[in-house]
Amino acid sequence: MYNLSILGEKRFHLSQQSLILIGGDGASWVKEGAKNYFPNSIYQLCKFHLERNLKRALSYHKEIQRRIRGLLKEGEIDKALEELHQERNLRPGHKKDLEGLMHYIYDNQEGVNAV
Repeated sequence: MYNLSILGEKRFHLSQQSLILIGGDGASWVKEGAKNYFPNSIYQLCKFHLERNLKRALSYHKEIQRRIRGLLKEGEIDKALEELHQERNLRPGHKKDLEGLMHYIYDNQEGVNAV
């Protein structure tokens, strides 16, 4: 991230920009690097990775996938997590996948609808 910040400054004068969008897959080093090296940045979770995690965890139920996706798009992260919590209780066979998705959304909630 340090090298990227140096390159970004040389090529784009990033320190002079009022806003920098940093996209990532949820890895903590990307979020931390954005905070540490790009003070005028916001973190946005990659839509591809979010969608992939939704489809993997909820492959058995397209309607719930659609509902959770809609809640996330509306910024209703707490409601989405609550529905996933209820779904986890109803479907013990999918508990591990649902908990993984819940943690992924919770850990990346600041980037779900960053822009």
